[in-house]
Amino acid sequence: MKYTSKQGNYILAALSCLTVVSTAALIRLGKDNYYFLALTVCFGSLFLFFALVQIIADILSTTDHPATKNSDNFNYLLTTNGVFMYTEHGFSLTVAQKHTLIEWAQVNTLLGFKADLLTVDCICLDVFAANNVRFRISEQTLGWYTFLRKLEELFPEIDKGWEFRIAQLPFATNLRVIYDREKRSLEELQDQLYTS
Repeated sequence: MKYTSKQGNYILAALSCLTVVSTAALIRLGKDNYYFLALTVCFGSLFLFFALVQIIADILSTTDHPATKNSDNFNYLLTTNGVFMYTEHGFSLTVAQKHTLIEWAQVNTLLGFKADLLTVDCICLDVFAANNVRFRISEQTLGWYTFLRKLEELFPEIDKGWEFRIAQLPFATNLRVIYDREKRSLEELQDQLYTS
């Protein structure tokens, strides 16, 4: 039988109680009341200590604890599709109030950068696809992590550490080419994609 830590704590508390009762019974037979009182106080205090530790542990280990909620929330953020719907050959989302289906083969360019939001920085990704489709997502976009995972699976040439490199320079936008089908430079892409 395998014991959990909670069961182990209950067993420890029960053994402490049994020790107190056994010791008290043995001393009581000897009729020495001073030792009986001292041992009862000593072992009784230990029992109370273990019982309080168990009660506090039970209270803190409930699923309503904020740390548990944060962990569940983060796991949800890591796994949700969010604003994206995935198909076998691409994904869809709403771009400029229009439901748009984009095939992975239509993704031409990915540019990553850091946006300064005063108190925090936010990593962003501009996606440029065929037919002049373009959209921007950020790490605050629901489905961000799943989308990045899919990009890395389908475009193995994407540097796995691009988010970290963008985040490194403080107070800088740090615009970088994450992927470009035609292997153009950042300067060319800025001229062609951001000035048109």
